[in-house]
Order: sequence, then C-alpha cells, then structure tokens
Amino acid sequence: MIRQQKTIKKEIDLEGHGLHTGKSIKLKCKPAPPNSGIKFIRVDLPKPVEVPAVVTSIPESATTNRNTSIGKGRATIHTVEHLLATCYGLQIDNLIVEISGSEPPDPPKGDYSDYVQIFKKAGFKNQGVPCDFFEVDQVINLTDGDVELQAVPADDFRISFTIQYDNAHIGTQYATYVITPDVFEKEISPARTFVLMEDVEKLRAMGLIKGGSMDNAVVFDDTGVLNEAPLRFADECVRHKIFDLIGDLSLLGAPIKGHVRAVKSGHAANINFVRKLWKLREEKKRKQLTTASGFWDINL
Repeated sequence: MIRQQKTIKKEIDLEGHGLHTGKSIKLKCKPAPPNSGIKFIRVDLPKPVEVPAVVTSIPESATTNRNTSIGKGRATIHTVEHLLATCYGLQIDNLIVEISGSEPPDPPKGDYSDYVQIFKKAGFKNQGVPCDFFEVDQVINLTDGDVELQAVPADDFRISFTIQYDNAHIGTQYATYVITPDVFEKEISPARTFVLMEDVEKLRAMGLIKGGSMDNAVVFDDTGVLNEAPLRFADECVRHKIFDLIGDLSLLGAPIKGHVRAVKSGHAANINFVRKLWKLREEKKRKQLTTASGFWDINL
C-alpha cells in the first residue's frame, strides 16, 4: 500500500526557549496542502519571510557545527533539525511553521517525545495524495576522514549509526532501527542532546547552547554523567545522533526508502550527504521529464 501524504488536523502553538540562542520564541504549526512540504515563516520581521525546509535553503558557507540552520537573506532559522526530525518520524509531509524568532523552542526537559505528544494531540490528516519517495537504487557514499555516510537500497527506511568518543562513559555505541512512527516515538524521540563538560565553555564562547542546561541536555565528564537524572537509555547518545540525522535527512524534501549507515557523523557531514542525495533526486526528476516529453512527442 502506497503511503499517502499527511498534514495535521489542528493548529499547534508552542512557546519556549531556543537551545542555542536561549531566546524566548513563539511558534505556530498549521496544516498545509499536498505537495507543499514543510515551510518556515519568520513572522517577527517587518515583512514575513518564507524559508522552505530543504537543503537548498542552507547557504554553502553556513556553519553546521552543532546545529542545522536554514535561511533566506537575513531571515535565518537555527536548530531546525529537532522539529523536522519529529515531523519526519511521524510522517508529516506538509506543514506551515510560523516562528517569531530565529530558533524553534526546545522542550524544557530536552524530551522530544513531548513534541510527539503535541503533534499526536493535534491529529493527522491523510491528504489522499501519494508520497513521492526517494528510492535508493544504488550505493551512495560520502567519506570525510574517519566520518562515513552511506545509503544502500532497502524496502523500508532504516538508519544504522556508530559513534566513537574518547570519553569512556560514552565510548563506542551502535544502534540500528527501521524508522516507523511507533519506533520513532518510543525509541528515538526521548533521547536528549548531550555534551562533554570540557566543550561547554568553548560552545558558549561561540554563542551556542545559551539555552542549554542539565535540565535539557546530558552532560558528561571523566567521572560520568553529571546530571541528577540518569540516562534514559544505556545508548542514549547514539539514539540522539540518529534523531539529529533524521532531521537533517528530512531536508531532502522527500521520504527515503533505503538504509542509511553513518559512522561518527555530525551535522556538517549529514548536510553534505543530503546535498549529494538532492542532486541525484534532481537528476531522476529530469530523466523522468525527458522520458515523458519524448513519449508525448512520439505520439503526437
């Protein structure tokens, strides 16, 4: 059975603080028509600016160190990956996101399953239009030093991820999941972002994690987890990396049918990989149009 495109039934209002900017933000999600994709609209500017949630909205010169940002002109939206991962994981294809600032609000406790419950409460609307899947029909590789990303053909959407940290309390972790809404809700969305204590001051000096704390992130040092609350999963770190990768892959603008494997990847490599997938998708579209055009020319 071919999956149909979905949007939400009711509007959603969110309010909170951005993980990196620390600023108070209001956000409203609205239903959108079929084939429109997910679009952010900066409504706090003198003239609202619409920014499609696709990889071409990321400037080539953009910094993707600890988050993924999209923009148009001076209208930038930072750290879009968490909200986009939620939409992708729940199979929400079309959505209008009106935002009053430069970063979506993060859940107070860093629990993105809160996002899931908010969207589920709004309900989903089947739009009766088939999804335009990107079907991986060849092996696609990206290697940058010891970072590896690969997509191979599969009958579903699976992600396998390996992380390796010198910190003994993170170490090497591996996880693999077929990403369905149920798996995303129960196994992926509760996983919090994490950081090494030695990196905290460096990140703050870069103007990042201004809204971060031990309430919404897992902090590690040489002794272990510094948070009072324990880890939600023994491999919570790699699960959050899968969460981030899902959000970045959503910028392809189409659900993927294939197995994506990642080793030690982060946002910068993820985005370069999505750019590679985007080019392949555009090539497939051109070939389909050329074939269709040739067919009609012959039969005129």
